[in-house]
Amino acid sequence: MVLDQLEETIGQEALNGMLAMTVAEAPATVALISAVNADGDLEMMRREVHDMRSNFGSYGAMRLCEHARAIEKACRKDNAREASELADRLP
Repeated sequence: MVLDQLEETIGQEALNGMLAMTVAEAPATVALISAVNADGDLEMMRREVHDMRSNFGSYGAMRLCEHARAIEKACRKDNAREASELADRLP
């Protein structure tokens, strides 16, 4: 499991701190994505979603990671409608 490997590599205390920080920042990140979605700023949305995808992918949260990847892909293709619909369904 991804978390077990991370714990072995960096230790339980560091892993707990990283997880706590990521989870604590997630609501603000989702709110920012919603705001830039409302503004139609696909480049900013792509950057924020990319960072979120990377963080949660590191912890093995694959469903969220794949959802974020789809948003990122829509942004890269300049497909505002698809990106917006996907962003609206972020947890």
